[in-house]
Parts: sequence; structure tokens; C-alpha cells
Amino acid sequence: MLAAVAGTNLALAQSYPAKPIRWIVPFAAGSSTDIAGRFFGQQLSVMVGQPVVIENRPGADGAIGIVAAKNAPADGYTQVVAGWTNLTVNPVVMKDLQYDPVKDFKPITGFTRSMLGIAVSPSTNIRTVAELAAAAKKAPKKLDFGSFSAGYR
Repeated sequence: MLAAVAGTNLALAQSYPAKPIRWIVPFAAGSSTDIAGRFFGQQLSVMVGQPVVIENRPGADGAIGIVAAKNAPADGYTQVVAGWTNLTVNPVVMKDLQYDPVKDFKPITGFTRSMLGIAVSPSTNIRTVAELAAAAKKAPKKLDFGSFSAGYR
């Protein structure tokens, strides 16, 4: 009798993944995050035998997609392909952010790496990041910068 009951539990348990996996990409189709998500989603789909469905949720520098992932059931079937903008820049530059990247998410893996740089005009005589920080402190709100993002708020 015990063996029959124990066998029932094993029959009910399904191994993960038992259905398609949804990856929320918090940027538009064709973005670098979308391209990486689609590439690695296809690789994962082949490995696990289930489709990986890409759902683009762009807006607010990725915050809309991140919040959608945060509010999804925590069952492992909805994941987010986040980037450094969502996880490190938004918490610094956005007021009333509806997520905490450290408390609300657990990292699984990294897909790609990107390089960022800081450049200044030679006429500034700034040669190090420390000198740049000192110049910014000496003249608050006087330095200009360029960015591919919405920038400072």
C-alpha cells in the first residue's frame, strides 16, 4: 500500500520545464538585448525541449518590462532578460522606481558583456575618474554629458 501511494507522488511531479518559458525583454524588438534574448532563448529551447517565447515590453528605460517580470508568478516560467540599465542605472536616476533589483530578482546567468567608457575633452585637463568627480563636486550641475539613454532625471 505504501509503495502505491509513494508512486502516485512521483507520477504527479513533472520535471521542469513542463510548458513554454516566457522571457520578458524590457526593450524593443531589434535592440541588442532583444537580439541576445532571442539567440540564447533559441539555444535554451533546444536544450530543454520547450519553446522560449520572447515578449518585448519596452518603455521607461526598461522599467516597464522589469515590473512586468516582478509581478509575474514566481514559478520559473517567466524570466526577464535584464541589462545594466535596468539593474544599475535606473535605481540611481529614476524616482519612485517600482522594483528593487537586489531584493526582487535573483540572477541566473550572464549572456553578454558591454563596454562603456568615459571621455572628456583634452582641454579640461581631467585625466582620471577621481579628477572628473572632483570637478563635478566643485561645480555642481555644470558638467554636460552625452548618453544613448534618457539620461539623468
